[in-house]
Amino acid sequence: LSETGRAVLSEYRYSFTVQPPRVAYLYPANDTPQNVWIADPADPENATQVTHSPSGVEDFGVSPDGTKIAFTENNNVLGTSDIKLIDLATGGLEQLTNCQNALCSAPVWRPDGKVIAYQRIENDAQFGSSPPRVWLLDLTTTPATTRPLFQENQILGYDAEWSADGNRIALVNRSTVSILIYDFTTDKIYSVDSQAGSTGALSPDGKVLIYPNLVFPPEGGSRETLLSFTIDTGEFATVTDPQEPIWDHWVEWSPDGKTLAIGREDQRVDTNSQIVLLDMQTGETHSLTDDRRYANMFFRWNPTGTALVAQRVPELDANNQPNPRIRPEIWTLDVTGGEQTLIVANGYLPQWVP
Repeated sequence: LSETGRAVLSEYRYSFTVQPPRVAYLYPANDTPQNVWIADPADPENATQVTHSPSGVEDFGVSPDGTKIAFTENNNVLGTSDIKLIDLATGGLEQLTNCQNALCSAPVWRPDGKVIAYQRIENDAQFGSSPPRVWLLDLTTTPATTRPLFQENQILGYDAEWSADGNRIALVNRSTVSILIYDFTTDKIYSVDSQAGSTGALSPDGKVLIYPNLVFPPEGGSRETLLSFTIDTGEFATVTDPQEPIWDHWVEWSPDGKTLAIGREDQRVDTNSQIVLLDMQTGETHSLTDDRRYANMFFRWNPTGTALVAQRVPELDANNQPNPRIRPEIWTLDVTGGEQTLIVANGYLPQWVP
């Protein structure tokens, strides 16, 4: 190639370089108002504040393409909140809901970026707050339109989770103490009994739900173990042995569906939750974290499945004594090389920005 040709090829390659994902989180954890910040894991000290809400942000969800963030902002009226949308390139704001007498929160994007599921709790002056229900925001209309996921008002729900193809959604149904899985293509609802109170995780292909369930050992008390439910066949299987003295709090599928990241308390070792990786093909496990000072409370895979971003709480100090100044921290954890990077102290609820 000529020098001009090499320059053109270099520019072409550069234009298609995939930029490493960034990390979004809420900050500060110990004061108000909290707002959304974004940090580059390669330069975490130069984080950028994204939202500037004087009343505070409760939670948020990053769009699948990483260009927008839907966030829950507290309203001036006590007991109400709305979901707003910020464009990360322009800073433009759009209010998506008009919840004058309701708490609207917990936005979860459908993977195609066209629909957001959220939780809505109605406030009534006479009867008080209603149980939570899942609603949908259609972003293909201008302005965005909203409706309940289910017309049947006895189906109560929260903790929505989409399948990667967007054809199924799972949620906790409080009224029946179960997890519901709704298939948009067949209009069919599947129900799985569970007392744990969290949805678990749908596999990327939407065919399998891994979910927590309470067991009650003979010695007393209770703990959570993981079960799998194959939706199309109705088959159940054990993921973690209910006879083992472990407590599995949190589970996330890797993007390729081959690995589960599990937040696990092993009562034979200590009481802090560590992150364990489970190979779904071989059944083998290995610990991603082993610092017993930290409890790992919340984590997400990056889009390529090479790292996790995690909320970690230093419950013990450097001398393994109870930490008098506990503040949650945000870390990235490299799955293959094992590198661990502190992004920020006093931040929480991390998510990747693709």
